[in-house]
Amino acid sequence: MEYLGLVAAAAAAWIFGAVWYTALGKQYQRALGKDPEQCKGQKMPLMPLLLCFVGELVMAAALSWILARMSVVGWMWGAHMGLLFGSGIILPTVVINNLFPGRPTALMAIDGVHWIALAAIEGAVLGAFA
Repeated sequence: MEYLGLVAAAAAAWIFGAVWYTALGKQYQRALGKDPEQCKGQKMPLMPLLLCFVGELVMAAALSWILARMSVVGWMWGAHMGLLFGSGIILPTVVINNLFPGRPTALMAIDGVHWIALAAIEGAVLGAFA
């Protein structure tokens, strides 16, 4: 397992998430039932950001193990497998977890596309390091 690749994949995923949720911040807040105006000026708590990175590191380790067993080499094949993993395993989980509590479709779409892209990004980085 290439440890530098794991850290690079997790960092790329974390940065993507920060950009994604910053760009869709108001839509995401509305989907959560919050008023974006009331959220202005609130600082993001440090612990969730740290745990997010740890989770993405764990995800990168699991994806790295899967890619190695499948002999996936190269960023394009890594991205392809990450896309498959994201859309075939992660997305259904996000949708199911949001359907039963009756959460808005916008929330499922924002989170679902985020996780698909994140898996593809991690796969691409891991494939490049393979």
